[in-house]
Amino acid sequence: MPVDDLGKLGMRMRVARNEMGLTQQRLSDMCHVSIREIAKIENGEMNPSFLILKAIIQVLHNSLDSLIISDGSADEGAEQMKMLYLSCSPEMQETLLNNTKRLTEELISLSKKLEKE
Repeated sequence: MPVDDLGKLGMRMRVARNEMGLTQQRLSDMCHVSIREIAKIENGEMNPSFLILKAIIQVLHNSLDSLIISDGSADEGAEQMKMLYLSCSPEMQETLLNNTKRLTEELISLSKKLEKE
């Protein structure tokens, strides 16, 4: 799997794990895979074997295609933003949302100023 795909797989896996309220350690225990391997997969540093992926999707109640194939109908940038947001803790999500709102407002304002010139 190409590096970019490994990163996307890892991010989707992290989001699914967080949605289930599982820690890396708990997922590791349930899949009979080392926590180091779970961390490497989530960080896009490891191309997991089919057997590891099979164990992970069974525990996460996910399909293989939901972890490796992006939704073609969704805008890729929006999907990346969503994955980043969902991979954060609630406190980090709030900070990310506030900063994104502020940055968007500044970019819109700057764009309007440039249009007037």
